[in-house]
Amino acid sequence: MKILLLGEFSGLHANLAAGLKELGHDVTVASAGDGWKNYPRDIDFNYKGKNRKIKLLWAILKNTPKLIGYDVVQLVNPNFLDAKPMINRLVFEFVNLFNKSIFLGANGNDYYYVSYGLSGKYSKSVFNDASLLKDDYVRQYVKVPLSNIYKKYNHKIAKVAKGITACCAEYELAYREQFGQKLTFIPLPIQTQKFMFCNEVKEDTKKISFFMGHYKDRQVLKGTDVIHRVLKKIERDYPNDVMLNIVDSVPFEVYQKLFNNSHILVDQLYSYGCGLNGVLGMSKGMVVAGGADEHMYKLMEEHKNFPLINLPIDEEDMYVVFENLIKQKKSLPKLAKASRKFAEEHHDYLYVAKEYVRFWEQKI
Repeated sequence: MKILLLGEFSGLHANLAAGLKELGHDVTVASAGDGWKNYPRDIDFNYKGKNRKIKLLWAILKNTPKLIGYDVVQLVNPNFLDAKPMINRLVFEFVNLFNKSIFLGANGNDYYYVSYGLSGKYSKSVFNDASLLKDDYVRQYVKVPLSNIYKKYNHKIAKVAKGITACCAEYELAYREQFGQKLTFIPLPIQTQKFMFCNEVKEDTKKISFFMGHYKDRQVLKGTDVIHRVLKKIERDYPNDVMLNIVDSVPFEVYQKLFNNSHILVDQLYSYGCGLNGVLGMSKGMVVAGGADEHMYKLMEEHKNFPLINLPIDEEDMYVVFENLIKQKKSLPKLAKASRKFAEEHHDYLYVAKEYVRFWEQKI
């Protein structure tokens, strides 16, 4: 098939493209690279600063011949260009007119995810705490997709799309009520053969190394501010047993090398599962702590291997979870191997690519 992947979300399309190409498909990725993460793409829509809108519109016009004639166009989410809803809608109307089939990704922030979250239906979510919603970044995160123009556009694209793919359990829940018949769950892909075991805990390991990545302005949204406080307390209480490695907003290629000497990767708090950060950690044989809701395991049809450490929101309870990991460090190698197996079975880019192809072929 000839496939266009429009937009980027945590390396989803970059890794999916690699898998699809290996399966013999003709694939083009057009995106802004997911901002500072700067994932690779064939057509670049990353324009910031002065005259950004003009530069972006010019890039769209210049590349229109490269956006037509595909069997499948997969949009990473409604805001696939990281631009105003009107610009995204114009490009959507264009690709919908000049290509065979459009598919929507329920990946990241959009109207259905935010509105479902604010309804209080998530058991674990940033939307459940009114004080968190006052944070500047979170407030904007909620405001934009709830705007009337975004809501109408999101609704239209979901109705027009032949199918909808969700990469995380919470996104699948958000779309299930209205679009269950055209919805499927497909995990985030990663090239597991490129990311092998990096630093397994051994009998003579003295300090357990915790790694956590901060994201620009998104500490409250991801809950890393809460996790950081608890980790600092753990470090104070167990100075001879714990080492912390905290990094802030670096490009992916740099980021994934920084945690090669760590044992436990701490992911986001307000989540039903892990993002690419956690998937990468599992592939490298790290113990991953973050979100691990039973609904995620159910969607993956996993009934035996549960390697993720589910972090409670309460700080005292979270402290106990981290403390137990330190005290039971002999169990970490077994968890690390289980993590690697989980990544291979559920997140390998070839497996994920085949799942996308299977779904597309069912719906075309």
